[in-house]
Amino acid sequence: HALGQVYTVTNTNDTGAGSLRQAILDANANTALLGGEPHSIQFAVPGAGVHTIALQTPLPWITQPTILDGTTQAGTTCGNLVADAPNTPNTPHVLNIEIVSSTGITGAIDDRTLVFSQTATGSGIKGLVVNGAVTAGSRDVLATAPNMTVECSYFGVKTDGTTPTDPTLVKGGVRIDA
Repeated sequence: HALGQVYTVTNTNDTGAGSLRQAILDANANTALLGGEPHSIQFAVPGAGVHTIALQTPLPWITQPTILDGTTQAGTTCGNLVADAPNTPNTPHVLNIEIVSSTGITGAIDDRTLVFSQTATGSGIKGLVVNGAVTAGSRDVLATAPNMTVECSYFGVKTDGTTPTDPTLVKGGVRIDA
């Protein structure tokens, strides 16, 4: 599968060179898709273990076809959460990029952490933990882009895939309005 332009996140800063925010801004600004393929935002944050990107303000909407690929971060693996064959054990994902909306962040559409607009056809999320929706009923991801793919990711829970970010509120997850 060919890739369009690749943008690499190299730190967990909220803004500036090497940040997720800057990678989204750069992808949004590039309307030329290489070979018609979506842009790719990849991760190469130095160090082992989970790297948390704590957002202080809403991220820009993703407006160009873009794949956010957390599986490119060292140490990340996609498990087998649905057994392929009888007597095959399930193995969890090991996800090392977590995107968190800080408490009190508002201004994105209904407190969404990631928003994919209708113009971002063919976008996707792979190998990420997205959590921190801050109000009851809000979602971590809003996808209005047609042909969206989501795989090997956790939403509304911690990086272990089971612990809710806030068990007192019904929130988190993905809303698809494509």
